Amino acid sequence: MESKVIADKSLGDITAEDTRVRFVGKVEKIDDIGMFDVSEGDKKVTCLPPVSVKPNIGKGDFVLVTGRVALGDSKEDFEVRTDSVRKISGEERDNYNKYLKIRSELLNNGS
Repeated sequence: MESKVIADKSLGDITAEDTRVRFVGKVEKIDDIGMFDVSEGDKKVTCLPPVSVKPNIGKGDFVLVTGRVALGDSKEDFEVRTDSVRKISGEERDNYNKYLKIRSELLNNGS
């Protein structure tokens, strides 16, 4: 595992330039090998689980994903190679988004 700092982000703020990220979203689809798409608002990203580890999630679940951003076919295109995926409640998702908002306000005000 890389020793880079994990950046807490909303899914819409992740770019191909990011290295390691943590974000929340809703599982839109999952295939037989465990590859899944996560969305939040109008942003969607494909997530790849570690080899031979199918995550215990299903379509419609809210998840907390930690992983490494990997470049796709273009600069705007990327996928996330997951280190961990955890099913969370709607309340946990809301709390994470509140945390991101408060942290952003504090950083923008020089705190």
